[in-house]
Amino acid sequence: MGFLSFVYGGIQLFKNAFKGYRSTLELKLFAIKYSIKSSCKNGLYFAPLIN
Repeated sequence: MGFLSFVYGGIQLFKNAFKGYRSTLELKLFAIKYSIKSSCKNGLYFAPLIN
């Protein structure tokens, strides 16, 4: 029973981590899109966001 709950906890942790990673990725994409929209000439602003 203890091992099963450990595995279940690990899965939940992974799910939460993936959810958080995905949301930060979406935030980055939004920031990149917004920065491109706000100023196309300032190319150095959104370059660090991609990396």
